[in-house]
Amino acid sequence: MGLSFRSIEFLVQEAFVGIRRNGLMAVASISTIALSLAILASFCLLVLGAHVFAQRELGKFEIAVFLGRDIDRNALNATAQAVQNIPSVKSVVIYTKEEAWPEFKKTQPGLSVAGLKNPLSDKLRVSVRNPEETARTADAIRGLANVHKVDDGRTQQKYVFAVANFVKWFGAAAALALLTATVLIISNAIRLTVFARRREIKVMQLVGATNWFIRIPLVVEGIVFGAVGAAVAFGLVVAGTSYLSSTTCRVLPFMMPVSTGVDRMQILFCLVCGGVIIGAAGSLVSIRRFLTN
Repeated sequence: MGLSFRSIEFLVQEAFVGIRRNGLMAVASISTIALSLAILASFCLLVLGAHVFAQRELGKFEIAVFLGRDIDRNALNATAQAVQNIPSVKSVVIYTKEEAWPEFKKTQPGLSVAGLKNPLSDKLRVSVRNPEETARTADAIRGLANVHKVDDGRTQQKYVFAVANFVKWFGAAAALALLTATVLIISNAIRLTVFARRREIKVMQLVGATNWFIRIPLVVEGIVFGAVGAAVAFGLVVAGTSYLSSTTCRVLPFMMPVSTGVDRMQILFCLVCGGVIIGAAGSLVSIRRFLTN
């Protein structure tokens, strides 16, 4: 290429001159990039939020372990310790029949409990480290002494697992398809910008400009379009998520907010990187048809 620092500086200046000279096309390209990236980012955040929500719901599942009615406190504590010693168990909470009896009477207001002996049994609430190990952990608990019944909510958990897997794989496939569509839309927008300057490119060729001397300003333009479009997309995404979050809290105050685990700086970084890469690549690909070696 043989370009000096002064030449590169000149070409960068020419890129901004070209943006100012073709302001309408620049605005159209930036708007297209911003909307495309905002839609892509919003969809990815939506899928990620749904996945996090499904995982959170899976983490709420507990194994209910009902013990024999006549065991003493020593046997109860020993059984709880045996359950805790299972490697896949995260925590064990003892829920005695004395604690459960008042709550049971509240849920059965029409039941006459005068003189009725407490018919309930002691219970253990068991949380597992990995929701996928719930069934195996429940089977291990069933083999322990003093265990009368184990309820692991297997049917409900299978349903939630199915929903979580669907969200994960469908979301990944849809995000990939949307990413492909976004790249094509942005590339076409930049291609239109380059096409509008085809005469300028032809004149530069006629006066002896090299292909790279022609490419660099257009590539810089694509980078600027991508970066500015990404910044605008970031603003749209932040405004949209803030509005959606406040509206959800107002309409559904009982619903806990769902975090995607991605902060705003990470979103901005990904959008800018994606916009810059797509903008530069789109310019390089679009200008090839107008250059002759």
